[in-house]
Amino acid sequence: MDLLVVGWWRGRGVTGLPGSIATLLCAAASVGDAGEGYTAFCKVGSGFGREEQARLAGLLEPGETASPPDNVRIGRTRSPCYVDISRTR
Repeated sequence: MDLLVVGWWRGRGVTGLPGSIATLLCAAASVGDAGEGYTAFCKVGSGFGREEQARLAGLLEPGETASPPDNVRIGRTRSPCYVDISRTR
């Protein structure tokens, strides 16, 4: 199953850099009443080291937005940071 990162939570610096990406909100492609899109369904602790956290931030932060993209269905799990993939590299 392919997953798309649609949001994240920042860490507190316990295992990585303060404010770094600590947990990812992932979604899978889905087809529903609203048409094709993505459905968020799991959180994944990144487990990445400092270098990888910095690389992830460089990829995701350019697309950071406060609300999920229209084609992503979010359930009860609300992320403080979402990503608009059309604005990422």
